[in-house]
Amino acid sequence: MREKAARISITIPRSLLKDFDETTRIIGYKKRSKAVCDAIRRFVAEHKILNQLKVKSCAGTVTYIYKHHIRGLTEDLLEIQHEYSGVINATLHIHLDEENCLEILSVRGDAEKIRNLVSKLKTLKTENVQYVLLPQP
Repeated sequence: MREKAARISITIPRSLLKDFDETTRIIGYKKRSKAVCDAIRRFVAEHKILNQLKVKSCAGTVTYIYKHHIRGLTEDLLEIQHEYSGVINATLHIHLDEENCLEILSVRGDAEKIRNLVSKLKTLKTENVQYVLLPQP
């Protein structure tokens, strides 16, 4: 038996919707709802994977993009980096263009602390927070 669908309404920037629709067209989705469901499933799966990481120690990278002109964002990012300096080994900062910056954090240490770092970064106005974490022996 098929699960009953729920109708939702969301507000997103027009440019994001345009990019989403173009991407779904390129991929070959016939319905936007199917693409949204797949995107939500990936988001949920990523969160579950991060929270179910069973190792005590790991190493890897956390990567994100942000707009440096957003008031207070750079300060918030620096504060978080200082708060998690015990697991952040290095930071690479790249100016992508006049408004966008890419940061790559090299992380190593307690998996729970790195999980919390990733979660905190996702709550800020950062874009595309991605991570690769490898268990350490």
